[in-house]
Amino acid sequence: MSLDNVTFDFNQPSKEWRAAPNGRYLMHIVEEKLGTDAKGQPFLDVTFGFDSALDGQDLTNVDLSRLKAYDKIYLTEKAKPVAVDKFFRKVLPDLEGRSGVNMQELRQELVNRPVIGHISVSTTDRAGVARKYPRYEIVRYESVS
Repeated sequence: MSLDNVTFDFNQPSKEWRAAPNGRYLMHIVEEKLGTDAKGQPFLDVTFGFDSALDGQDLTNVDLSRLKAYDKIYLTEKAKPVAVDKFFRKVLPDLEGRSGVNMQELRQELVNRPVIGHISVSTTDRAGVARKYPRYEIVRYESVS
């Protein structure tokens, strides 16, 4: 097939694209993986998919199915209590009261788990330069009861 014969249609109006606004979203965990940073500190890298807005945000020209948010949960001895309080207790409330739960059990429970995330959207980097794609930061988690 010759690329010379490929045709394009410029009669359709271009789609205006917008970043999702700040607020609470019902999300699900798409992927999780273990890693280590440059200093050798272990972390759990978690990827979230967006399902729906919970605060009545205007989602005109926003395709939630294409959006992802990411979080890195550090797992050092010093950071573990914070990870348990701010992430695991909210995302996996059915583990409350258990002790000795290993990482393999936690990871098996995470994928496709629903969670409510409070999202902050950043469209510029630290230097104030506009990002090509917005960054969705999860500020706080809530469990889905």
